[in-house]
Amino acid sequence: TIDTDIMSLINLASLSLSNTLLSGPIPSEVGKLIKVKVLDFSGNSITGTIPTEVGNLIELRILDLSGNDIDGQIPAQLENTKLTSLKVGGNDLTGRIPTKLLNLTSLQLLHLSNNHFTDRLEDILNAASPNLVEIFLSNNTIRGTIPFSKTAKNNKIEQLYLDNNCITGTLPNNIHSLLPKVKTLSVSQNNGVTNRTKCKDSNTALARKKCNGEGFLIYNNDLDRCLEEVGLKGTIPADL
Repeated sequence: TIDTDIMSLINLASLSLSNTLLSGPIPSEVGKLIKVKVLDFSGNSITGTIPTEVGNLIELRILDLSGNDIDGQIPAQLENTKLTSLKVGGNDLTGRIPTKLLNLTSLQLLHLSNNHFTDRLEDILNAASPNLVEIFLSNNTIRGTIPFSKTAKNNKIEQLYLDNNCITGTLPNNIHSLLPKVKTLSVSQNNGVTNRTKCKDSNTALARKKCNGEGFLIYNNDLDRCLEEVGLKGTIPADL
């Protein structure tokens, strides 16, 4: 368990307890660490919910709770922080991502993969901070459609992972103008749940297109077929 005595060290600027075999819940006393900027409890077996008292950590920049067994929802009180990086992937979180958290202009990294979030893609991208560089949403229950018609303000996104969700639609020809800085875009294995196993188990290799000098990753060597199986239609735009 997490020793509550640590929480009396109110001048701590950083607390990292990653991969230390911790279990049990995060104590509400974490809210006493009002000067902490980095809080890392990743890679443990922490259970329970994220306490609302994290909203008291007004200097918090980095919060990493990834790779635990945390459930419940992301507390809206995180909007009171100065988060630049939020990593909560690999838990059992549910519900929707608080809009005011997404609005944080300081937020640059948002890693939420492997949970049970049910937001609409359009709502996330429309609310997202214009300074977001990485958005990881893989393996959730995100719904919505492509094209990304209202993401012009998200012109700093470099990494966008949307695979294994419930997204439909057609990749637009002007996607590079909508996401001008994007280096990695993954939209594979969406919508066609009954076909996911077939796609996942097939002998495939990622198709690559050069974009800003790095890989623009979408799917495999039978691209049109697999895009159709996962709920996306049409062909990859030639100008990507």
